[in-house]
Formats: sequence, structure tokens, C-alpha cells
Amino acid sequence: PDGLTEQQIREGLEGNLCRCTGYHNIVKAIAAAADVMHGKRSEIARAALEGIAQRCSDVCEAFGLGALPLRVDGGLAQSDFLLQSLADFSGCEIARAREVETTALGAAFLAGLATGVFESAASCREALPAPAVFASRIAAADREAARERWREALGRVASRSSSR
Repeated sequence: PDGLTEQQIREGLEGNLCRCTGYHNIVKAIAAAADVMHGKRSEIARAALEGIAQRCSDVCEAFGLGALPLRVDGGLAQSDFLLQSLADFSGCEIARAREVETTALGAAFLAGLATGVFESAASCREALPAPAVFASRIAAADREAARERWREALGRVASRSSSR
């Protein structure tokens, strides 16, 4: 759309992302915004993935997980960038299952247990390949600075949303 200012585009993007209820909708909003931003797709995609990593870090903090290792699987876990960002922002070691279709794998293990292919749950675990591991690459001070910038950004978005 011609005639939109950068400020209008930014506010529209923030509003769309804040109203989204699921990752599918976030992806749709990002794609729409990318078309408006003319060539800034990589920046929008990076911001979205970092936002997801920051939000996951918020959840880790809320549950008091500290630096416990986190096991991840599923579609988003296929993004190395997302998992490295999560490790950096949370300070946790992130372990991604080599087999991302863990629901199907679990069903296969249960079938194997029922038919005697596996003797125990422990033998199922032994059959798993080692996970891919992501460790934080940033210093604690840099992590806290990034987390503080995230909290400030959330505060700005919240104050704009409440003033509308």
C-alpha cells in the first residue's frame, strides 16, 4: 500500500501480531507485513523467531526453571536459529529430538512394548539417537540486557494497545 508511513506500518504490524492467537496466525501476519515492508522479510522473520524465543524464556522464568535443560520437538523446533535464540535468551541448554515426529515415535514405542520388540521404557529410550544440543553463546550480562530490552518493548506495545 502506497502512502503509508513507516510509523503506520510499524504500528499496524505490532497490532496484528498482538491480536494473533496462534503461531499459524502469526506467520500469516508476518507474511502480510513482509509484503508491506518491501524487502525486509528477513528482519521480520528474525524478529518473529526472536520474539517466540523471548516469550518461551518468559515462560521458563515464570515457572522458575532456572538453567534446567529443555527438551523440544515439533515444527518450530526444526529452526536452528530459534533454538539458538532460546538458549541465548533463557540461559538453558536446549535439546532437540533427532526425530521431530515424536508423537508417531511414541506410538511406535508403545506398539513395540505391546508386541515385545522393546522390553521396557528404558529400552525405548536407549533406542533414541542423541539429541541436537544448543547451548547459550552469550554472556550473562548480554542475556540480561536482551531480556530487559524485551521487557521494555512489551511495555511499549502494551501502553500503545491500552491507549487505543
